[in-house]
Amino acid sequence: MSYSHDFDLATRLAVLRAVGPVTLESSIAAIRALTEDSRLGPGYGILVDMRGAEYTPNLADAARVGRFQEDAEAFRPHPVAFVTASRALHAAATILAAMAGSRGLNVRAFETLEPATDWLAEVHPG
Repeated sequence: MSYSHDFDLATRLAVLRAVGPVTLESSIAAIRALTEDSRLGPGYGILVDMRGAEYTPNLADAARVGRFQEDAEAFRPHPVAFVTASRALHAAATILAAMAGSRGLNVRAFETLEPATDWLAEVHPG
């Protein structure tokens, strides 16, 4: 799997990192694994660092994005910041954030790390 996650206890931040080739399916599986980790307790923000991901969204993925919506419900108690490097992936993350926002979830997409961590600290101080 091209994902890993770890936890910063001091800041109460869970970090999900993507490195190398990923797919929508592997992304959904990684999100599920993070949300099922017993260390992800109340009071944690989530940083999804996609800067190292090799992925280009496609039309087939767009048709399956509803599965992300189902899994994203597990994020409900946590603010989530996606950080991306490519325009295509940032556009996809922005769409996912908008869809999640329409369901009352606190999700944002960023192109660089510092604004993402600043936002997480602002909306969910550790």
